[in-house]
Amino acid sequence: MQLTADKILAMTSRDASSLFSGGAQDVRRGFAKLAAKWHPDVCSDPRAEDVFTHILSLRGRVSGNSQNKKVKRIFKTKEGRSFATSPLAQRMVDLGEIVLGERTVSTLFPEALSDLGAKESQATSLFRFEDEKMKEQMRPFLPNLLRSVEIQGGGCLVIVEKTRDEILLADLLDKEGSMPDVHAAWLCSGLLNICAWM
Repeated sequence: MQLTADKILAMTSRDASSLFSGGAQDVRRGFAKLAAKWHPDVCSDPRAEDVFTHILSLRGRVSGNSQNKKVKRIFKTKEGRSFATSPLAQRMVDLGEIVLGERTVSTLFPEALSDLGAKESQATSLFRFEDEKMKEQMRPFLPNLLRSVEIQGGGCLVIVEKTRDEILLADLLDKEGSMPDVHAAWLCSGLLNICAWM
């Protein structure tokens, strides 16, 4: 089926599973194929940005991000140990899968990208502060690494601490729609401050 802009924009969350079918890797491949065609940087269609945003939203929905509150996820480490989490949300992203828990945010990097997981863990564990005042100011905005483990069958799981009131921005946008410009500017300003510090 030829997916035109009209057909994609007309899709609802119910259609997401037909657009992205199969397991996590299939979803990733399907998204990569669509992104190669519809990303605003490469697509000349005037609606490319709207189509790409809608594709992102559909991908998030097919990963079951709002239907997993009572489902347990069990992870097995390379050494054969198991640990479980009860996700509040799960979402496929370019780097793998984000699993949002009550007190943690975990990123499951596939085997092909496990080196990025290792680099993220290293960078997160090396945060240094000039003094206690700086630590007090910066710490709330930075990830606090709890653990990083190699997963059985390949891949890497990076787990960082989260507060009870933190949510995924993508979930908020799915529910509330576009972010007002002033809020987007505030968010970008905070991210730029962190980048400048690092």
